[in-house]
Amino acid sequence: AEEGGSRLWNVYEILFREYGVILPGGTCYSVGIGGHVTGGGYGLLSRKYGLSVDYLSAVEVVYVGQDRVARVIRVGRDSSDPRQRDLFWAHCGGGGGNFGIVTRFWFQDLPPTPTTASVITVAWDWASMTRDAFDFLVNTYGAFFLEHNGPLDPYNGLFGLFVLTHISMGQLFLTLYCCDGTQPIEDLLKQMHANPAVPPTVRHTVSIGSHP
Repeated sequence: AEEGGSRLWNVYEILFREYGVILPGGTCYSVGIGGHVTGGGYGLLSRKYGLSVDYLSAVEVVYVGQDRVARVIRVGRDSSDPRQRDLFWAHCGGGGGNFGIVTRFWFQDLPPTPTTASVITVAWDWASMTRDAFDFLVNTYGAFFLEHNGPLDPYNGLFGLFVLTHISMGQLFLTLYCCDGTQPIEDLLKQMHANPAVPPTVRHTVSIGSHP
């Protein structure tokens, strides 16, 4: 069980160090789990493992009845009362605070923590970017993830953030994360540079981490 006021960083650290599992959620360490999970919970591992709420089994909710009295109730997937199951369902993406105040979350069958993680950031200069090259980059990026969007796809461990900045920023950036080695990253970048009109990247940083 996790307290509603826990921050994502604390949740990830405890799950990893004590249980060897991960909750597929967001990357901002200071975000509270309460609002994040009740909004669905999407992050870098969601293409591989789904949403945070896919593993949510129950919540503890403070609600106010028609008699204006606040009560605490635990509702979950296995609640016997269909109204309680509906209340639980409403917390699986319906947003925080709309149906009560969640003070505790229970999760089950969480996936194992990946043993490796690769992060690569590349950038292109706007000054050398043509309209054709820009169109090719964006379309190729989108088509790649559209083609490999299945839950069992071999590229499901790849996640990308393509930051299409304003030209005044000087560069546009692509950061790729992968928990299945670097080959998926290399395959995507190869496709994005298949058009000779695409200028070479001007920054290429690689960070690879692993644990037993």
